[in-house]
Amino acid sequence: MQPDDKQASRLDILTAAANLFSELGYNGPSFAAVANAACHSKALVQYHFPSKEQLWKSAVQHLWQQRDQALPQYLDEQFLSQLDEQAQNQMIRQLCRGLIRFTADNPQWVKIMYLEASNPGPRLEWMVEEFFQQDFAAGSAMVELAQQRHLLPEADPMSMLFILGGMVIHYVNVAPITRQVTGIDPLTDQQIDHYVDNFLRILQRP
Repeated sequence: MQPDDKQASRLDILTAAANLFSELGYNGPSFAAVANAACHSKALVQYHFPSKEQLWKSAVQHLWQQRDQALPQYLDEQFLSQLDEQAQNQMIRQLCRGLIRFTADNPQWVKIMYLEASNPGPRLEWMVEEFFQQDFAAGSAMVELAQQRHLLPEADPMSMLFILGGMVIHYVNVAPITRQVTGIDPLTDQQIDHYVDNFLRILQRP
């Protein structure tokens, strides 16, 4: 197997595993199920990932890497400090838009996060060490910078971060209901912009 083929097959397996772990939890999918979903052999899955724990961790890392690639400028504290004034003025709006779009297109990362948070254990501890501590630190730094720019109201930065995160996740979670009730697709770029602009207008009122 050529290096490019190995990389492609590994990506297929990670994508399939992330989908299955997000729907069935850690214990649900078997190697055979992942192989079937990825359209590869079970032997190839185990060649890339000898243990289920390694497969799960690699799938979760893959999801967070995708998220970071979609929002790199808002997940790096050093980058935040270097933003020019115009970029700072738009960062909250762009972050909310980008997170809604990414979560709508990749709901697996939120589903896995909720599944592990509902049953704390070694996997959640690993996620905290690997992702959440950095996410919380970067998110708080972003909120504090936005508050300094008067883009967000003065409040505890962590509480404000939870409010922003809830705004994103709830909007995506109820999108199927909204679509059926109103006949409007809330996940078009136009509707996302409309929602984010209205949300920030509420937050930024004197």
